[in-house]
Amino acid sequence: MCPDGTWFDQETQSCGNPIDVFCPNGPPTTPTPSVCVDIEDGEYVPSPQRCEAYYVCSGNIGYILYCPPGLWFDQATRECISPADAICNVPTPPTPPPTPTIPPTVPPTGPPEEGNQQCSGLPNGTYVPSLDDCSRFYICFNEGAYPSNCLGGLVFNPDTMLCDLPENVECNAPFRKDAV
Repeated sequence: MCPDGTWFDQETQSCGNPIDVFCPNGPPTTPTPSVCVDIEDGEYVPSPQRCEAYYVCSGNIGYILYCPPGLWFDQATRECISPADAICNVPTPPTPPPTPTIPPTVPPTGPPEEGNQQCSGLPNGTYVPSLDDCSRFYICFNEGAYPSNCLGGLVFNPDTMLCDLPENVECNAPFRKDAV
């Protein structure tokens, strides 16, 4: 696990700023230039639209990050905390969506999982659940199964093809990360 605001770089096997790391299956990082003007690199800035979102600044550009489900970004402490204690100046704070995150839409990179036949005959871009870990899923491409993970304690929901809260998903995998 990397410290808040940093991501794991698969190539260097270390944590770093989102703009500097290679993370093919991470959340989208569409830059938002206006939120980080004259803000130092590595600083967290609250989202002007959503209480559960914030930006990490790098090179005067903001890269959006999200708090774990049920938490909001507090403008005073610059941490994700309970909404009851958080200072959020969004005019009408939206309620968190029922499905917190979506799987990545970028094409998979790296090698597919060797010996995994779950994607045989399936079209490119199909998501399939892992048979042995509820938080893992695979992105099918050219019949290869490319592994990916749900983050923040979420599990893959095969009904919606999204990462979801564990209580919303029936998972019968023999091993569960949250049980370890």
